[in-house]
Amino acid sequence: MKRREKLSGRLGDVLSQLYLCSAVLKKFEDDGRPEEDLPLLHWAMEDGLFRIQAAFDGVLQNFPNRFFALLMRALIFRWAMPQAALGRAGTSVSSLMMKPGAARDRLTVGMYLPKDEADALGALEAALVSTLACEPLQAELEKTRKAGKLKAREEMQLITEAREKGIISPEQALQLQRDYMLRRKVIMVDDFAPEQMRANQG
Repeated sequence: MKRREKLSGRLGDVLSQLYLCSAVLKKFEDDGRPEEDLPLLHWAMEDGLFRIQAAFDGVLQNFPNRFFALLMRALIFRWAMPQAALGRAGTSVSSLMMKPGAARDRLTVGMYLPKDEADALGALEAALVSTLACEPLQAELEKTRKAGKLKAREEMQLITEAREKGIISPEQALQLQRDYMLRRKVIMVDDFAPEQMRANQG
């Protein structure tokens, strides 16, 4: 009975991945087949197909007749279990998701994206926009620091020193300070005092 449950579960995984792949293809078609979305399409399809392969591998591992299981494995997978090929596709997808644009808007359509920076998701979105806007300023500060014109190492001190020396304007300093605070808000995690940790262990 347990083996049959595993077999039906694996076949259910195959069916669900086929449905998801069909949904991906339909969305791509409904959006007008935008060439910019091809990395997203390729990544989703490769991921889905790999998960289908893994599910079939699970079916064969739990198939009651080992002879037919080995025979089917040879017919389906030849001599080796296919591996995921998501490296380059994943890099392209990451690049699309890290910059505002039509492709990212299509990917997030219907999602709740709050404008309030006090909200975690709102802060994440604001940090993305701010970081991209501040990239030229950050590059200029790094170039100036490497040239020996700035001595500070900590980011906020570096911004203050650059403003005081006239390397950046007060407005640019405020922009960089806001960017720093947004990034800190996004990456900050819960902090616990040592006595709190000891209390929890007791």
